[in-house]
Amino acid sequence: MSTAHLQATDAVMAALRTAPAVADKIARGRAVPAQLTADTAAFVRLARSTGNSLALDGSATTWHTAIAIEIGARAAAGEDAHEAVDTVLQAAYTRICATEPAGGAWEWAEAPEIHWQIDEADSTVGLVTLVLPITHITGSNLTPFNT
Repeated sequence: MSTAHLQATDAVMAALRTAPAVADKIARGRAVPAQLTADTAAFVRLARSTGNSLALDGSATTWHTAIAIEIGARAAAGEDAHEAVDTVLQAAYTRICATEPAGGAWEWAEAPEIHWQIDEADSTVGLVTLVLPITHITGSNLTPFNT
């Protein structure tokens, strides 16, 4: 059995892979522009997680976790890199928001963040990091309000 943290990233990856997949390559890890072999890619990772104990014995914890989805898109000649990655970003965000949260989470996008980066080398790559803060409970029979 996997942790609630891994269950949450698994759910994000499954949502992104649902046909039609939002990118050519979807994997766990980090996007490295120089190593992008596909025209579009999405890499899912846990960015951080802090917990607060709910029980005196430490058996139940409320977690505030950030899941990062690094999205990359190679711009065609003469194409703006922001436009190239924007299509993948929109598809990924829409897909995740329509997916049932996993790992005891209340919702996926409480206060999302988006960070943009352009990498210009042999080809121009637009990169976006979509950060989804989630709150979830582990080690308890408590359930989120929306279940």
